[in-house]
Amino acid sequence: MSRLTGKTLNGRLLRKLRGNPSRSGNVILLATSDKEGWPHIAMLSNWEVFAKDKTNIRIATYDSSTTTANLLRNGRITMTLIDRGMTYYVKGEATLLKKHAESDAYNSIFGIRVRKVLDDKLTGTIITSGITFRKKKGVEPHEELHEELTRC
Repeated sequence: MSRLTGKTLNGRLLRKLRGNPSRSGNVILLATSDKEGWPHIAMLSNWEVFAKDKTNIRIATYDSSTTTANLLRNGRITMTLIDRGMTYYVKGEATLLKKHAESDAYNSIFGIRVRKVLDDKLTGTIITSGITFRKKKGVEPHEELHEELTRC
């Protein structure tokens, strides 16, 4: 059952969203709603997300994606972060900062203003892992894009 923990990122979430990108990491799920009101889920890597502080997050999404269109239309977003021993939902409002990132013209950059943070725990259970990824050999992470998010 989820419970409201506040209107800002706690220390654990802040550390998780400020970490250095690597070749592997946790998937961060984004939920927006499409034109018909249906939930739309997208996956971001840890180098496409950066927490500026406890109330402001930067994300990069493909500029032609449904997620970007949904954020431009209504600005509502829920981020789901799942890892060993934790499940958090971060609800916020998105504002377009850059239609085309300098480091990757196929990405748009949004600022997310945190409005609610919920912690989801079920008594008697422990989350053992989140959704993780590993980059294929020879494919480099978008370190320049992550660096740009830290400057926005």
